[in-house]
Amino acid sequence: MTKKPLGLFEAWGIEIEYMIVDRTSLDVRSISDAVLRDASGGSEWVADIADGTIDWSNELVSHVIELKCAQPVGTLEGLAGEFERSLKRLYKVLDGHDATLMPGAMHPWMVPATETRLWSHESSEIYRAYDSMFDCKRHGWANLQSMHINLPFANQSEFEQLMTAIRLVVPLVPALAASSPVYENGNGKHLDSRLFFYRGNSVKVPAMAGEIIPEAIFDMQEYRSAVLAPISAQLRQHNAPKELLTRDWLNARGAIARFDRMAIEIRVADSQENPRADLAVAAAVGTLVRMLVAENGSSIREQQRYASAPLIGLFESAVCNGPEAPLPPGYAELFGSDTSRAPTAGALCQDLLRARFDGPAELEQSLEHILREGTLAQRLRRAIGPDYAPHDIAAAYRRLCACLAEGESFRP
Repeated sequence: MTKKPLGLFEAWGIEIEYMIVDRTSLDVRSISDAVLRDASGGSEWVADIADGTIDWSNELVSHVIELKCAQPVGTLEGLAGEFERSLKRLYKVLDGHDATLMPGAMHPWMVPATETRLWSHESSEIYRAYDSMFDCKRHGWANLQSMHINLPFANQSEFEQLMTAIRLVVPLVPALAASSPVYENGNGKHLDSRLFFYRGNSVKVPAMAGEIIPEAIFDMQEYRSAVLAPISAQLRQHNAPKELLTRDWLNARGAIARFDRMAIEIRVADSQENPRADLAVAAAVGTLVRMLVAENGSSIREQQRYASAPLIGLFESAVCNGPEAPLPPGYAELFGSDTSRAPTAGALCQDLLRARFDGPAELEQSLEHILREGTLAQRLRRAIGPDYAPHDIAAAYRRLCACLAEGESFRP
C-alpha cells in the first residue's frame, strides 16, 4: 500500500550535526565509527543507531556525527527534549573515549589538510568519489556543521507554494543562525564562515550549488530538467559513480527539492549551541515561510517575480554581516513590512517574529535570546575579544561545549 505523502506544514524533519572533540584539548577526534559501534553494543562497524525518536548517523568526515528525527514529526513541541535525551546517551558513549561534543558550525582551529579523516566504512566509496572530485580535506567540506530543516509537500501545487516562499526566506537565515566567526584560530571576517566556504566547495561542478539561492523554478518537472539533470550531466564528465548520478542530495543549493522524500530541505542554518536554539531557528524559519505562503503581504505571483540578483546580494551580505545586512528594495514589503521600519535583515526578523512567531512557546525564550543578543557568531566574537588570542578562543569554545552539555544559551 502506497503511503500518502505528507502535506504542506503537516510535519518537520530536523537534522543537527556535531563535532566530536577531545575532552581536554578540544581538538577534533575522528572516532565516529567507534562511537557508533560502541553504541550498537556489538563489534561490527555500523553507520546508524536508532535511539527512539532520534537516529544517529555518520557523515562525510569521521569527527562529525549527526542526530536527526527518526521519522517526520507533526510538531516541534517537545522535540528539543528528545534531542537532549539522546545527547545524554551519546555523551555516555563518548565518555569511554575521553571525548565530548562541540556545537557550532566550524571547529575554531582545525586544519583540514592535515586533520581530516573520511568515513571509511559503509558507503565510503561515495565519500572517496567526492574527495577525488572536490578535495574534501578543506574548509567547506571537512569543517562544517549545520542544521537541516525538511518541510513536506504532497503535490505540484504545494511544491510551488513552498519553493516560492523558501527561495525568499533562505537569504535571511544567516541573520538568525550564523555561528562560525572563527577558523584556524583567526577572525574569519564573516559571521558565517561555513557558508563563505560552502559557496565555493563544488566549483568544479558548478551546477551542483548554482548561486546557493534557489532559482525561480516552481514546477516539479522543470526543476528536474533545469536543476537536477545538469548536475548529473556535469558529474558524468568527471566520471562520477553511477549511484551518485540520480541522488537528490547531490544538489548543494541552500534549499533543495528532495523528491525521494517529498520535501524541501533547507541547508543554510549553522548549528547552534544547543537543540533548543536550533529548533528556535527552525521554528522562526517555518514562521517566515508560512507568512509568505499565506500571501498576507504579497501574492504568490509577486513573490515569484522578485528577482534573484537582490536575493543573492542579501544572502552574501548576511553571510558576512549577519543581522546587519541591509535589505534590498521591496524585500520587506513581501512580508507585509516595509524597509523604513525594518532596514536590515535583523530588524526585519525582529519586526516579524516578535509579532507573529507561531512556533511552540517553549522555544520563544531561545529565539528572543538570538533576537536580543545577536547570532551565536556575534556572541562568540564578543566573548573572544578583539585580539583573537588562541587562549581566548579556546576559553570561549570550552564554554560553548558546556552550553550543549547543559542545555544553556551562550552568553558573552
